[in-house]
Amino acid sequence: MNMHNFVIYDLEFTAWEDSVRTRWNSGKDKREIIQIGAVKVNGGTFEEMDSFNSFVKPIENPILSDFIVELTGITQEKLDTEGASFKEALVAFEKWREGLPAFAWGFDVKVLVENCKYYGITVPFDTKKFSNMKDVFRKYRIEPEGVNSGRAPELLGMTPTLRAHNALNDSRMILLALQALKEKEGRVSLDVVRV
Repeated sequence: MNMHNFVIYDLEFTAWEDSVRTRWNSGKDKREIIQIGAVKVNGGTFEEMDSFNSFVKPIENPILSDFIVELTGITQEKLDTEGASFKEALVAFEKWREGLPAFAWGFDVKVLVENCKYYGITVPFDTKKFSNMKDVFRKYRIEPEGVNSGRAPELLGMTPTLRAHNALNDSRMILLALQALKEKEGRVSLDVVRV
């Protein structure tokens, strides 16, 4: 079992009804991050030690689409009153992460790097420390494709307990699924191919 502490993180970003179908290539839509959520996990017990949550104000499309508001529950008012700039949120996340290995349900690190490029920020982290948690589940013969992060517990017969498409909630649901996997397998290795 990996005894080192680690981070599970998730992102929410701007989207419109046709974004998934067009892969954010319709000309209007960049994947601008609007929320970074994460949990710091004890590598021995797989228990949550701390959490991080930051709302982020997009610049290219500062007005959220009705689609993303309905999907995430993140309102325009929440972003306007609680949102940080992407740079502020990223700096805070990196300070909080303390260089620990980070896992997302997919390749969210690519969206972090994209956003750094959008805003002209030098990528402040080593992408080799960011991995795809789906690869951990595949090692244990559990296929996660087609299951979003907020529904990850369903892979082990559990019912998700928090609203999906909230970055902090989704991070916690990934952790819940990981805890169930550890319970099922007795031990879980987080050694995976890095993205």
